[in-house]
Amino acid sequence: MFEVNRSIAIVRPTQAFYDLYKSLPDFPGETYATIREYSHSYLLPRIETKEPPSTVISDDLAHSIFEWELILREIDHKYWPQNRTSIDELLEWFEIQIVPLVVDTSEKELNRYGTTDLSEQQENSDSEYF
Repeated sequence: MFEVNRSIAIVRPTQAFYDLYKSLPDFPGETYATIREYSHSYLLPRIETKEPPSTVISDDLAHSIFEWELILREIDHKYWPQNRTSIDELLEWFEIQIVPLVVDTSEKELNRYGTTDLSEQQENSDSEYF
């Protein structure tokens, strides 16, 4: 096992997100508990101690995470919340847990996939997530 020079942000929808989600015309009928179980994680630069999300995640990164969450959950752009550009807005819609220590339990090399261009990723991906 190897310690990785990253920390993790675990992102789970709040009730506010679920209220938006269940109001969508193509709502799949998932329960609040179900969508919270299917959380996403984001690697962050390494931090040494447990910190609140507002001190670790910049507004620019919060905006990107917000849009990734909406894309990963296949929410049409026309239903996206207008205000999604700051950490405070992200925290209204998602609970974020910061985990300082990351341990890689695999012997395999860590690889990166995809792109940071969200619209390109959504349009050009064969992934089930986009």
